[in-house]
Amino acid sequence: MSKLDKLFLLINLLYSRRTVSLKTIQQVCQVPERTAYRYINTISEANIPVYYDRHSRTYQLNNRQELDIGSLDINEKVLVVVGLRLLAGQVGETYRNDIDRLAHKLFSRVDLPLEEIWQALTTVDNRGEDELEAPQLVALAKIYAAVLAQRSLMVVHGESGDNATEEQFESPAMQFRDEWRLVDHARPADSKTAPLSRILRLSIE
Repeated sequence: MSKLDKLFLLINLLYSRRTVSLKTIQQVCQVPERTAYRYINTISEANIPVYYDRHSRTYQLNNRQELDIGSLDINEKVLVVVGLRLLAGQVGETYRNDIDRLAHKLFSRVDLPLEEIWQALTTVDNRGEDELEAPQLVALAKIYAAVLAQRSLMVVHGESGDNATEEQFESPAMQFRDEWRLVDHARPADSKTAPLSRILRLSIE
């Protein structure tokens, strides 16, 4: 078997298996250890993305799909926004500009108007006396996203445990009545309400 044949064999081995040990490369290609290393370097130099996983001590192709924010569902996209917003609040001015730039890059790749959610959360952050806990920020961001996307919300609210109520809000909106409340415009006279402070979990449907 020629060197070229062995290189093609190695490439095929890497494409057909998730991970490949050096010993397997030696056995399949019938080469000593030093030659196996040279072959790996050769295909790497040919722009075939091989990398060594120190944890498993194996070689693999770096052809796994990169995470694209556009492939996330609407609930996951909102969590990314809230996570970045919370991080921005923790690091102060030191990294805030970097986080803002990262957020804008991500937002440009998504059809949902995440910029508006980001600005709404920034407004909430700037109210010192109205500072919300992280779960309330997540709930607020999901409500904004549902309103912007004209989607319904499945809401669990009330007391935790058996006393919690699960309801669907077909046309969600926020209103201030002694405190911020989620209301459903699809119901007459907004009969269905849930105080933001008592929302345990919600998801955009």
